[in-house]
Amino acid sequence: MIPLSIRAVGMVSSVGNSALECSASVRAGIARIATTSIISRGRSPLRMGLVPPDGLAPLLLVDAAARSTRHRRILRLAHAAIVEASDSAGGAAVPLSLVTSALDTHSTVLLDDLALLVGDRIDRAASRHLPTGGAGVFVALLDAAHRIASGEASAVMVVGADSLLDLRRLDTLQREGRLLVDEVMDGFIPGEGAAALVVSAVTPGALATVASVGAGDDAFRHEGEAPLTGDGLSAAVQNALAGATTPVSAVWADLNGESWTGREWGIAARRSHRWIAPDAAVHHPAECFGHPGAASGAMLLTLASVGLYRGVSVGSSLVWSLSDGGLRGAARIERSG
Repeated sequence: MIPLSIRAVGMVSSVGNSALECSASVRAGIARIATTSIISRGRSPLRMGLVPPDGLAPLLLVDAAARSTRHRRILRLAHAAIVEASDSAGGAAVPLSLVTSALDTHSTVLLDDLALLVGDRIDRAASRHLPTGGAGVFVALLDAAHRIASGEASAVMVVGADSLLDLRRLDTLQREGRLLVDEVMDGFIPGEGAAALVVSAVTPGALATVASVGAGDDAFRHEGEAPLTGDGLSAAVQNALAGATTPVSAVWADLNGESWTGREWGIAARRSHRWIAPDAAVHHPAECFGHPGAASGAMLLTLASVGLYRGVSVGSSLVWSLSDGGLRGAARIERSG
């Protein structure tokens, strides 16, 4: 793939209403995870990392009554990130690649509603929906690189949005023993969020440069029978680190609190240890805003980009994420020259 410039970003989470706010909060170790009115199967209140009401705009142009609660939440989260990134990039209409959970199957309706909300900030006809989970953002970056290299687009906006404020989904996760509640100790705190990145061919003055991207599939599933080998994440990380001249000095990791995510990363890191500095800082911001599901990859990329741009991170950074469906993805990003 061709290298990509990250020209603008937008982000919303429980710890900030903008990319800069989120980055500052995560760097300071500020967490905003609160007890909710949702009661678990064991009759304990769930703790979640939810975006404050003032961080999301109302759905004034969409027939909210005809949409599910989940659909409306995704729209509001994505809208916040898209508006911030688009305004920072100058507001020109660009194709959108929207990454969400595999639960979001109504692609046409979702994209139509978003186009209605954000107006001429996106090119609806050239936009795509990837319901592929957190690692899907790396597939979206590969697709964006292809479209830009072929001349199909001069820039693409890649967006990840998801919310675990979904009673049916929360109940399923509880039955699977994946939420950190009741007697479960090996689980995660559910969250939500969205992040948007406007990427183009390499240009001066960008926030950061996506030097390389890797993606791979893994047979392991949390509730499946396939053993945890780490092969998918290892392949993604190795491809992302291919061509590196120096080890990465920071890792932005999709470690959500479940032990299997740590085991996968441990295997992948050992297999690529030559290109990861021994003293590399490993950031896992889910401890600040909970696990944001399919938004995780885009949010991690945004935080890493802001860190490089502001000089908080030096050298290059590795960003990786996992999807429940087996997709694994990683990217190496560098400070823009």
